[in-house]
Amino acid sequence: MSIGQASEQGRIITVEGNLKVQQGDMGAVLTGRASPRMSAGFTGLGAALLFFGRYTRARRSQGRLTRLRKTRVARVDLKVPFAEKDEAKALGARWDPQAKVWYVPEGNETAPFARWLRQQGDTESAMEPEFRIRSPWYFLVESSSKCWKCSSRTRVHAFMLPEDHEQFEYADEDDEAFSLASARGCWMRQGEMGTVSNVYGLSPKVVTQLRSHTTRYRPAYSQQAGATYYMNHCEHCGAKLGDFYMHSEPGGAFFPVSPADASKMILLKVDAPFEVNGSVGYTSENFVEFMQLRDSE
Repeated sequence: MSIGQASEQGRIITVEGNLKVQQGDMGAVLTGRASPRMSAGFTGLGAALLFFGRYTRARRSQGRLTRLRKTRVARVDLKVPFAEKDEAKALGARWDPQAKVWYVPEGNETAPFARWLRQQGDTESAMEPEFRIRSPWYFLVESSSKCWKCSSRTRVHAFMLPEDHEQFEYADEDDEAFSLASARGCWMRQGEMGTVSNVYGLSPKVVTQLRSHTTRYRPAYSQQAGATYYMNHCEHCGAKLGDFYMHSEPGGAFFPVSPADASKMILLKVDAPFEVNGSVGYTSENFVEFMQLRDSE
């Protein structure tokens, strides 16, 4: 098969390549339990990108990380504006002082750097939007969670989107009408509120707004996920706090299961466009009417 997927304990892994491995075998390779012979079967594949999703009372949105072209190539130079250099660096880009250019190191996944690749004239990516989730306005959510390292309660943040938010849905490549010269997909209104997680790209204006409220929600590398995405950090000890528990477990910081849970959450409304690459989770009941609503200054 050309694209293999394995799901293990609520985790989703998408791999591109010519692969003949059962799902159990892929799980063994990813967790280090595979034999040398089994592991050899994975040599030469494109990068494997793991990300989490809501699996309880929730459904996954489509057309996100799993639909990106995943390639392993030689060094790729980027065109990074000075104001965005810190974000590029946090995602893994490196600076070449002689050529005076930021670049993606050889063998690294290029998907997180899509916004800067487009400036190089990538014809295929130019047919796709830079950010695949958009909204006319949004909420910055503040909640709290117990730190796994120091056991203290710490403030954590995420984004919540209104019913009017849209996601870019990719065209079905198996459709006879599909061609590389045609549109890659279309924007679809979701019609329900959703919470954003596994964020691996934000528009500069949203980043500026975010930083005016917190600096503890920023890109960081997750060993468990094997990827870099926006993670919360404990305000007491600085430990990285992954998205999975807070977004996917009932009772998590961004997964209230009662009015009492929701009443502890603060919604800061931002009347400005929102663009992001990541995942959106939906629940049958979000208790948003019990949350504390505030307007941004």
